[in-house]
Amino acid sequence: MDQDVSFATVDACGQNLLSLVSRGNAIVAELLRLEDYLPDVFRKEKKEEGKKFAPVIFDFSYFQTSDAVEAKIEADDNLKKLDTQFKESYCNVISRFYMAYESIFKYAIDLNGYLSDLSEGVYFQHSLDNVFADADGKQLMCEALYLLGVQLLTAEHIDGATRERLLVAHHRAAVQSAAAACHLDDVCKLLRSTGLGESGRRPANYPEHYFSRVPVPAEYVSHVVDRLRSDDIYCQISTYPLPEHRSVALAPQAAMLYVCLFFKPTVLATETAMMREIVDKFFPDNWVISVYMGSTVNLLEAWEPYKAARTVLHASLDTAAVKQLTGKHATRMEELTAECERWLQEGLLTADLLLGSWDKLLALIRQCNVTMRWMLLHTSQLNSGGEPKRARQYRELVVSESHFEADTLFRLLLSASQLELACRQLLKQLLTDREKIWQEEQESVVAGLKQIATVFSGNQALTKLPKNERLEQWFVRLADQVATISLTTESRKLLQVMKALNDVQAFHRLESDAAVSQHLGQLRQSLRRMALVAALRDDMLATLAGVTDFSYAWLLVDRLTASMQRSIRQQPALVAKLRATFLKLCSALDLPLLRINQAQSQDLASVSQHYSAELVSYLRKVIQIIPETMFGLLDQIITIQTDQLQQTPTRLDKDKLKEYAQLDQRLEMARLTHAVSVLTDGILAMKTTLVGVIRLDPARLLEDGIRKQLVHQMADTLHRTLTFSAKHKSGELPTKLRELRRRMDGFRRSFEYIQDYLHLNGLRVWQEEFTRVVNLNVEQECNSFLQSQVHERDSAYQSRTVPIPLYPPTDKSRTFVGRLANQLLLLTDPRSTVYLAPLSAWYCLRSHEQVADGRLPGLLAGGLGVAGLAGLDRLLAFMAVTTIQSILTTISTDICKDRACLEALTSLESSLPPADGLVANPSRAYTPAAGRLQRPLYSLLDQLSRLGQLTLLREAIAAHLAAEAAFESRQLAAAVEALNAAVLTEPDLTSDRLSPLLGLLTPYLDWTGLSDPAARVYLSARPPEHADTVLLLLLISNAPKLTYVKSLGGLSCLKVSEPVDAAALTAGLAVLLGQLPDSVTDRLLARAGQAARSQAAGAPPLPAECCVLLALLELLVERRRLPEGRLTEHVPLPLLQLYRSVWNGD
Repeated sequence: MDQDVSFATVDACGQNLLSLVSRGNAIVAELLRLEDYLPDVFRKEKKEEGKKFAPVIFDFSYFQTSDAVEAKIEADDNLKKLDTQFKESYCNVISRFYMAYESIFKYAIDLNGYLSDLSEGVYFQHSLDNVFADADGKQLMCEALYLLGVQLLTAEHIDGATRERLLVAHHRAAVQSAAAACHLDDVCKLLRSTGLGESGRRPANYPEHYFSRVPVPAEYVSHVVDRLRSDDIYCQISTYPLPEHRSVALAPQAAMLYVCLFFKPTVLATETAMMREIVDKFFPDNWVISVYMGSTVNLLEAWEPYKAARTVLHASLDTAAVKQLTGKHATRMEELTAECERWLQEGLLTADLLLGSWDKLLALIRQCNVTMRWMLLHTSQLNSGGEPKRARQYRELVVSESHFEADTLFRLLLSASQLELACRQLLKQLLTDREKIWQEEQESVVAGLKQIATVFSGNQALTKLPKNERLEQWFVRLADQVATISLTTESRKLLQVMKALNDVQAFHRLESDAAVSQHLGQLRQSLRRMALVAALRDDMLATLAGVTDFSYAWLLVDRLTASMQRSIRQQPALVAKLRATFLKLCSALDLPLLRINQAQSQDLASVSQHYSAELVSYLRKVIQIIPETMFGLLDQIITIQTDQLQQTPTRLDKDKLKEYAQLDQRLEMARLTHAVSVLTDGILAMKTTLVGVIRLDPARLLEDGIRKQLVHQMADTLHRTLTFSAKHKSGELPTKLRELRRRMDGFRRSFEYIQDYLHLNGLRVWQEEFTRVVNLNVEQECNSFLQSQVHERDSAYQSRTVPIPLYPPTDKSRTFVGRLANQLLLLTDPRSTVYLAPLSAWYCLRSHEQVADGRLPGLLAGGLGVAGLAGLDRLLAFMAVTTIQSILTTISTDICKDRACLEALTSLESSLPPADGLVANPSRAYTPAAGRLQRPLYSLLDQLSRLGQLTLLREAIAAHLAAEAAFESRQLAAAVEALNAAVLTEPDLTSDRLSPLLGLLTPYLDWTGLSDPAARVYLSARPPEHADTVLLLLLISNAPKLTYVKSLGGLSCLKVSEPVDAAALTAGLAVLLGQLPDSVTDRLLARAGQAARSQAAGAPPLPAECCVLLALLELLVERRRLPEGRLTEHVPLPLLQLYRSVWNGD
């Protein structure tokens, strides 16, 4: 393609057309980019994700019953909530898909508008005919139609049913402006499902019926097809002078013709003569072509439904012709590889050799690329399934006849890429230094001619040649003549000078003098170099770039990945040579960026970034074999360090020295370490490379590869180890945690041991990546508690360069963090255990055995580290929020909106005297209401106990984090504590001035264990009506189920069949009251104090229920961090002293 589009710089006609073509390339890039951003709910392979939102995702049938569907969603609260969550989660990405689809429609409208303006004379000096007559105009007009077809075909990469659901989702989520509504109908008509991929077969009349949805003028289509089939619109035949290379020279034009013929399908179906002309010119020796950026098609399959095309193609490609073509290219592969390696011998290829052998080198490079192109295209299986019989037979024939091996093709690619890179660099240097070289050689020739003239002057006594004034003057004149020759002068003059020197040497027999003869030889060499330098042209680089085009392999090169990785594993130094291959692949970026760059479009940066990122991603994929091999060796080192090497004691007997030396194991470890260092040196040998617009540093590439493999190992270990049996076993969790700690310790020790040989800071890498793995899993687990979810691709912890793998869930939890949290909750379940605060331990109610204690957080930290504990604490906090919301819903909905319960509460409140009075008959006053609320109170007890359990676990984690911070990071802990204390002195913590600081301070408080889970305000809630009365009944109804156990120093349930954990209950109740106004706490304490005083007002023996109620109130006040005076305001101090003396046996 021409680099300078003069037609586009003349007037608005060319500028508008160039802008349109530029936009077409940008649209295709956006469509390709969006394939990676398709939400999982729309992917067929992600059935579990799609099943959740299936009730609110619709295809085009929605438009027929939209009112009924929307009414159904509005009437169902669950559906309405699900629909809101779907819109909030996916609205942005769905809108992006719609904008891309709408841009296809707008492109078609603008193209038709441009053609209409052209025919109506808006561009006065231009018409359809004279635009096609212009060389640049012809290219742009053909590309405009071609890109429209490519956009439609690229949109089909996402199946039609998914496109329909995306468009309907956008319609339901978007704000309906008039313009959007207008375009939406047209976009839906254009991109409705074509049926491709639904039945496994190609739909009838596809893709011509699909293309016909865009009404392109027939005259314009005919002009495009005629120009493409008859002209060499890009003037490429001169670059490929051999007739056998014509199909390669016209390959870009052939791809355009293939697409444009679908806008005129009658040619394919009925016009045999025209199809014969097309096949003979473009497809005489090939049937697999690259359409756009490596997207390939097999013409045997694509043209099968069209009679004329099928007949002509089959006649051209019989079995004998295919065998002949295959044999020719297969034979050349080994020969070309050997020839390239010969040129690449160290020190052989120099600038002088390049100048003298440019035509030979260009011919060799051209033949290498032709052979690589043919073999790679015709041995690749383009469809993973459903390959037509004839296409499969031809492919298998090529593979069998050529004895095709990917390694052979890779060796040719590697050698040819290196030769191309060397030639390109030398040619660039020669073109840059062209004038300098010319001037140096010219001065050398002029000085040499004058020196010879001096020889014939007779002034040099040592010379044996006689004086010859005629020769002296002749050499002087010749020197003056050479001095007048400029770089732009025809090289014919230099050839004349060289011939004159040969003639004078022969005529005067100057070869008799060795010195003069040698001097004349050097002058002829300098003159020849001047002639070669004068022959250098700026378009030689463009010719080389055209010959080495590799865009057809943008996707197919992945077939060679296994060969690349196998070669790298055997020879790590090969990575440096692979740099040339990746630079060759960069040439594919020229195709989509050329017109965008010419139009000076703002899309240049985004399109360049997309394709460059894709290429860098592939490069990382290839080179990832080095970190994978490293970690395979590291696994062996881990085994030796953890299972074989013994720790040497501080004191050692002399006779046991050999036993502890373990020389064989240490020798094996040294061998493995050396292998790791060799791999490291291999990747570091690669130079810093600019891949598209992204600069790659080999050291960074190595670190990213190691991080990627490290992350994979971490995630896999956490996933596999923290997978538990379906039925809970009390001893399983500690066992799993110890196993995790053993694996992680061995892994970390070995990684620290090997870090010096990897040239990186191992501890920093380990901590950063482990923290990222934990945080991503915590974030994904917390999504189940959020209405607006954070998708993996949008997470701040996910990276495209170093992706964290997420595994399918093994139970209701999404990740290992959720499974671990559930195991903790099962282990400390208030329905089966009791928490003893003096011992900071949980005991089983039935067996009275300890199931967990204060060492549990340390056990968790052993495998998960500080990041894991902080992440687990965050998840427990989300669970606490959900539990609080459930409690408030239970009180406000299940109780206060139930008529019977509401009447019982109202009746109780009206019957009670003021809080400072006594209830005459407590049992008769409270029992009926508690009986009426029995079921919701039982549910409320479970919820409050769960909230208290979460709080107790969070307190245990915070205590461990605080101890770790004080020991490991004393200064950080002190600084955070001081800053927190300073913030708490502020009168208004909700001010805008403090908001940024609080947002930064909170994570530090959580990670250092300085936050108080019991005092945390999770949400700002409006207190439900009768909340204090409901909670009073909860305490009074559960008090008889508890008793004081002196040996335990706390409350325990009377019956195992009626479990109540007083510590969990009061902890949960304290947290709940912390979310409500203080007035609720005051009313509850007042009413509970009244109940306790009323129960104690009877006979002298203090009732057990009264003692339990007072104990619960004491625990509640303690958990709420309230002063004791708040309780004595409602319960006399003598009564408190009396109940304490009763329980203490005084």
